[in-house]
Amino acid sequence: MALSTGDIDIIKELLYRDPRTQSEEQVEKVIEEILSLPENKEMRKHYLKK
Repeated sequence: MALSTGDIDIIKELLYRDPRTQSEEQVEKVIEEILSLPENKEMRKHYLKK
C-alpha cells in the first residue's frame, strides 16, 4: 500500500513496530539514511514528492 500511495507514514508505522527501532528519532533516522542513498533517488522522489 505504501508503494502505490507514496504514503511515508505507512513506512514509519512499519518501523515503529520493528523491535530494532525503539523511538521516533530512530525511525526518522532510518528513513533519512535510506532515502539519502544515491541508489534510492527515485524512492526519495516518490515518498517525499520532491
